[in-house]
Amino acid sequence: MIELTDEVLIKQIQAGNDEAFEHLLHRYKVLIDKIVRKYYLLGYESEDFFQVASLAFYRAILTYDNEENATFYTYALSCVRNRLVSLCRHELVKKEYVVGIQAISVIAEAREKYAIEKSLIIEEEQDTILHNYRAELNKFLAK
Repeated sequence: MIELTDEVLIKQIQAGNDEAFEHLLHRYKVLIDKIVRKYYLLGYESEDFFQVASLAFYRAILTYDNEENATFYTYALSCVRNRLVSLCRHELVKKEYVVGIQAISVIAEAREKYAIEKSLIIEEEQDTILHNYRAELNKFLAK
């Protein structure tokens, strides 16, 4: 069997040949796995990263233009890396947003608790002042 070049397979894939995609994906699977292993996010499995990378690889195939000065190898692996970096950045920003919301919630609860405690202290002080006033008034009236 004749081994087809990347460019020939890409033209077949762009024409709608799914079998050519499977062949090209198989050819690049080891490299994609190597890239995927470098990334970690809490809640993500390596299969999740591989799926995202495979979609990026497919998109690279569809958008590759061999008229440019980059080989498909360089272009595809750059697309895969860039997509994984974007995913990680997006998830980190999302996590920072959630942490920020939680911090605001904790601050709001602390302020509310402080306001309640402050009002209780004021009531206790007012009761003490009223009690002292009554005691002084009773002393004055007893004379």
